[in-house]
Amino acid sequence: MKNLLKKTLLSILGINVLSSCGALYASPHADFEVKGRVSDKDGNPIQGIKVDLCEYNRQEDEYYTLLSDTVLTDKDGVFHIRETLINVGDKAILGFNDIDGEDNGGVFESKYMQVPVVQVSEGKWNDSWDEGDYAVPEEVEVTLYPKTDNGE
Repeated sequence: MKNLLKKTLLSILGINVLSSCGALYASPHADFEVKGRVSDKDGNPIQGIKVDLCEYNRQEDEYYTLLSDTVLTDKDGVFHIRETLINVGDKAILGFNDIDGEDNGGVFESKYMQVPVVQVSEGKWNDSWDEGDYAVPEEVEVTLYPKTDNGE
C-alpha cells in the first residue's frame, strides 16, 4: 500500500519510477526527422559538412546542438537526421558547419536556418508523454558559400 501511494504521488509530480533504473523524470518527447542536401554556389555537393539540429542561446549569442550523434553530409552532399527529442515545436533550427577545413572543396561559411516542423503521425500516450513523429516536410536544400579572408 505504501509503495502504491508513493508511485501515485510521484506520477502526479511527473516522476516515473522504474524498478531497474531508479527515478526518471517523464518528459514529452518525440521522434524527429529531417533530410536534405548541401551544395556549393555552383550546385556541386559538399561532403563532410556537419549538420546539427540547434537551439539558440540569446544570452550567450550562440547556437548549441541538440543531437546525440554527429551527422555529416555524404559524397552526394546528402544528410539525414532522425533523433528522439524533448519538446518538438513547430520550427527547428538547422546548423551547417564546415569542420574539415580545406578538404572536400575548400572552407565554407557556417549557416543557420529555421525550418518548419509538422507532426507526421500521432503517437501513443506512454505514461506521461506523447511519442508522436515530427518531421521537416520537404527536403532541405542548402547552399554554402566559400569563406573569405576578409569575412565577407
